[in-house]
Amino acid sequence: MRSRHVDAVVRGLLGLLTLASAEAASIQVILATDQTPGDAQTFQVATVSGGIWDRGGRILMSGRYKPGSPGAIDRNATWVSDGPGTTRELYADGDSVPYFSMPVGGPVIAISVPIIQPRFRGYIPPADYWAWQSAVVTRLPEIPESRACWVDWLEGPPGLPPTQFIMNDLEEHIDGAVRFLRPSMEGAIIRKRASAAGLESEVTFRRPDGSAVQIFVNGSYTDGATGRGGSVVWIARSDLAPVASQRRGVVRMIAASAGMGLPSLPGGAYSFLRVMGVDPAGELLWEVGGPEGIAVQRGDPGSWKSVLAPGMEAPAVRGGRPTAATPVSRLSTIQLVDHGAGILANVLYSETAGDLARRSALLMHDGSFPRLMAFTEEIVDGTSAGTRLQNLSVGAQDAPNVASVAFIGSVRGGTQPFETQALLQASEFSVRLLARQFDALPIPADVDRIVQFRLPVLSAAPDGRVAFAAEVEFMDGTRREILYVVTPGLPNRYEVMLTSGDTFTVQTPDGPRVATVQRVNAAVWCPGTFDKLLVSVDLQVAGTSAVLLVGPQGATEVQLDAAFVGDRIRLRWPQMAEGRLEVAGSLDAGSWVPVEVPSVIVDGQRQVDISTEGVARFFRFR
Repeated sequence: MRSRHVDAVVRGLLGLLTLASAEAASIQVILATDQTPGDAQTFQVATVSGGIWDRGGRILMSGRYKPGSPGAIDRNATWVSDGPGTTRELYADGDSVPYFSMPVGGPVIAISVPIIQPRFRGYIPPADYWAWQSAVVTRLPEIPESRACWVDWLEGPPGLPPTQFIMNDLEEHIDGAVRFLRPSMEGAIIRKRASAAGLESEVTFRRPDGSAVQIFVNGSYTDGATGRGGSVVWIARSDLAPVASQRRGVVRMIAASAGMGLPSLPGGAYSFLRVMGVDPAGELLWEVGGPEGIAVQRGDPGSWKSVLAPGMEAPAVRGGRPTAATPVSRLSTIQLVDHGAGILANVLYSETAGDLARRSALLMHDGSFPRLMAFTEEIVDGTSAGTRLQNLSVGAQDAPNVASVAFIGSVRGGTQPFETQALLQASEFSVRLLARQFDALPIPADVDRIVQFRLPVLSAAPDGRVAFAAEVEFMDGTRREILYVVTPGLPNRYEVMLTSGDTFTVQTPDGPRVATVQRVNAAVWCPGTFDKLLVSVDLQVAGTSAVLLVGPQGATEVQLDAAFVGDRIRLRWPQMAEGRLEVAGSLDAGSWVPVEVPSVIVDGQRQVDISTEGVARFFRFR
């Protein structure tokens, strides 16, 4: 959000001054309670959530319809949108989808739609594909209600149906007297359902040669008779039409963990395994569990190469290469960087690692070697002297590229002598404070302190900007939740994108309605441009929600009333104007500092009285 800066000079009694404010944020409604999607006829939305971009720039959402509309029932649904005014229904409870395990022309099955989300990981996943799960319901006695995995073309190839069934999570495939899950499903017949299997929601796409898309599905399996179980990974192809009648070669298992009792399968020595995604070279990335703990492997089963593992060599200093003198004792959490360009891992250095012994750290592996991004007890930049990083919060990281990572941790020292929560940004050369619990932010002008960060709202853009939500307390004691964007710098620059209490208009079949934001549940940058945020919010009316597109709009001017009151200058401006008042003794670029006097609200205006001390002052609003 850029600002126009108009400097004003206060010399003696002043009349009316005009200063420029920070840009206000624009709100565009993608879908909200009481709206009717374009092709849903009379069905109105009860709740909507998600708001996830697919790789083609589409917005995917899920939620429920309201009961009570003519012909409508209270049912789940999922929607897709290309932007404001283009939302349409994809699927809803009761829709029928071809079941491709059956012969061509065979029965279809009805789907029961839970919360559908697109699930895919990979470096260059195809834009028109997405994978999803739902419950399936049929009248066939051999197919009870269960979950299933599907692949969908949002704009399918000519002649192919848009939705393809991949597999059912309760299938037990047997061949004669052999009653366990076979490595290959070719020729398998579904004869009984004695297993308790589960399909995980994360699906990986790979297009190795520009032809058919390969789809990797993670799952688990427990044999009802023997109790054997563990992790399994299946591979499926997207070109199902030629083999739909027999399913031959469409789905097969490629790996299983040790508990499956299938030692001939690659990976049989591991306690669990799953496909994480695909790296830039098109190789699969696996998270596996072994006797020493979790690790990351790269490649196809049987030709794995270790990427991250306990005991590996790690950097001793920032910007350094791995050395045998500083090994890693274990890995805790692992996260794939967007598009698979790198792997971020929480690690613990070994007791033999010198100054880093027993310290927690963030390592970034970009496919060549691991790089040290942050470690506990290091000095944090952008803070008062002596502020040190205390810990790295598990599961609160966002990695837009391999150059930096935003995460929530805790720090001690500096402005707060006790340990406090902090938003930080780490690179290979430093870790920097972006915001800290109990500290004030410069906008809005009367913020007293940050009460807490609202996880998991944390989304970073490749240029370093970070969107985050925080509950803040104002000088008058009231609290609000604010969605900020911070641009790192000296100093950091903060922008308000959305605030609890903000209102917007929702167009419904019954006419326009005003909706009020209560809290932010998710915020994700638009892929490619990173110029706007897709934001999922709860509204103030219980049980209502919306998915919004929030971005900057043109700068607006702020009318500033300035007058002398005794020996002080009284400045007044609109209460909701975003930005801060700055003062300087000259027009030199480096002379501007924030006005430290807190403002008060009088008749809907912010007001501050500043001592003049007989000296000319320059003021600006930015």
